[in-house]
Amino acid sequence: MDQDGAPTQRLSCRRCQTRKIKCDRKQPCSNCVYHKAACEFRAQDSRRRPVAHAYVAALETRVAWYESLIRKLKDTDSSGRDALLDGVTLDDHLASRDAAKTAESAQDEPPREAQRPEASPVAVGSLTHGASGTLQYHGPTSAYLDDSAEDLASASLEPPREISSVHSWSDLRLASALGIDTALVNESLALFFTQQYPQFMFVYREAFLSDYFTSEHGGKYWSFPLLYALCALGAVHSSEPQTRKKAFLLAKCAEEILITHELGRPSFTTVQALLCLGFHELGHGNSSRGWLLSGMAFRMGQDLGFHRDPRLWISKDSSILTASDVEIRRRIYWGCYLADKFISLYLGRPVSLMECDAEVEPVEPLPDFPDGHDWFGLTELASDFSRTAGMRPQLTLGFRHMVVLGGIFQDVLTVIFSPKPRANQSSILNHLGQFNLRLNRWHSELPESLQWSQWASRSSVEPHILVLHLLYHSIMLSLNRHFIDPSKHPGMVPNQQSQSACAESCDAVVAIVRQFRNQPGSRPPVILLYALSTVTITILTTSGRQKQHQDARLSFVMKAMAECTPHFRLAGEMRSKLARHLEAKSGSTAARSRPSQPDRRHRTSKMLEAPAGTATGMPLTATPGFEEGFGQFGDSFLSDAFQEWFYSSAQ
Repeated sequence: MDQDGAPTQRLSCRRCQTRKIKCDRKQPCSNCVYHKAACEFRAQDSRRRPVAHAYVAALETRVAWYESLIRKLKDTDSSGRDALLDGVTLDDHLASRDAAKTAESAQDEPPREAQRPEASPVAVGSLTHGASGTLQYHGPTSAYLDDSAEDLASASLEPPREISSVHSWSDLRLASALGIDTALVNESLALFFTQQYPQFMFVYREAFLSDYFTSEHGGKYWSFPLLYALCALGAVHSSEPQTRKKAFLLAKCAEEILITHELGRPSFTTVQALLCLGFHELGHGNSSRGWLLSGMAFRMGQDLGFHRDPRLWISKDSSILTASDVEIRRRIYWGCYLADKFISLYLGRPVSLMECDAEVEPVEPLPDFPDGHDWFGLTELASDFSRTAGMRPQLTLGFRHMVVLGGIFQDVLTVIFSPKPRANQSSILNHLGQFNLRLNRWHSELPESLQWSQWASRSSVEPHILVLHLLYHSIMLSLNRHFIDPSKHPGMVPNQQSQSACAESCDAVVAIVRQFRNQPGSRPPVILLYALSTVTITILTTSGRQKQHQDARLSFVMKAMAECTPHFRLAGEMRSKLARHLEAKSGSTAARSRPSQPDRRHRTSKMLEAPAGTATGMPLTATPGFEEGFGQFGDSFLSDAFQEWFYSSAQ
């Protein structure tokens, strides 16, 4: 829609096309208005999008590799041919595709890498009531007996247990003691849903807000730990330093409630809260804590059976009442699945959730709030989403394509970077070419609503589109940067395709960061830090010592990291390491030794002074991880608040 309020179209109207005159693509266009003619537009664009150059190059590389393989087979004896053929796999490259998919459906659904095989008839499981009264999943080899029909019937007749922590006054006392008030919560919530929501689609925005403000769903889609964890992610993006300081308090409050009360009573809100806290810790450089908290979330999700399709539990789980309940459960699983891939990408560690271990249907769009909704008084949210249904961002469509991309990365991690040695170099290059082809094919088949190009002149791009392309280029760099420096891999020759892919992705990441900076009100997502770090590593790998200081991209990365530092402490640590590396490489006098800074996250004396009842991890007396410190919140204030809350809640 243009500034005058007239809807715009992608194509010229029929009359302008027939007369081959310029059309302003408004409805009606100025030409038709002037001539008082009917202005009609085609319902669909029949033009074919040109194939991406990177995809064509990947196909050419695959053809060249097969030609070289045929030559080797021709010049090798029978025993050598068997060895060569053992290193060739065609499954990924020739994965079945939906040949009957039309152009219209391609705009609505992401491509399927392969048809999902039927589940094994013995791969069954059941939900049983645990000691705390919650339902727990047990697989086919479990030592637990299935609940009988009589037990399930009697359990369904019992009055429902009070949802954990929703109306817990002790949790409110803790938040009040830490200075967490309604104004802080509302501001932080609005920042989370406007700035970070596309990365955390395992939380259904409408269900959470309606349940939190009006108890529309009986408290099953919100809890105090989840509320404070979401606020911690949103508070770091506030323009007010005092609000950013309180992000640590919000995260610590959520963690204390979880560790003290919720681990023995599994719930989906606890899974969501643990995962949010994991991302919070990763953003501030606490990778071990982030890895631990996210792992707890995945384990608890499996304990609840979220890796099996929710339709299987309708007869046993009384909380699944509507189709929206089923869809929300699916979204929680696929959100955790995608978060698992990002965390593994960030840390270079094995994934926890494998797609072959799950049986969950892809997510489908859930209804937004109707037009004119007041968003429960969150004015920033109401103004940001006050668009007609046709103009709202297609978050679910982008989310589904992210899931497909996460599946490709899962295969990359288990095949290319497996610790088990490969048969030969030819086998590695074969898999490298296959994955490059799959990634380029994924990128070329994106629907137009999710496309982005650094050469397109667009003043504003939806954040979920930029996040999607950041993830794509981060995976491209992580895959290919290991094949551009042969000195680190004896016997390996530089791969021309990898060099081209790295150069293109580095430029694309820089362009995406520029887009974020130029858009008013945009805040950096967590994945942007990983993308910047990967670009830095790639440039340092491919450039010589002199070229590193002449590369303008490194200067831009340094500046971008500095701008991210107020929001993520990790950005400041990355920037300091890059500066020290460049100084050491330059050989200048600026690289003289500096006094080491104390690590504020690991003070043994402070750990010993931590009061009883605190959660395992960073002591309460440690500083929050921002350079400006807590200000008015001192160590004694924190200790007294947590002791008072702990002993009152234990009574």
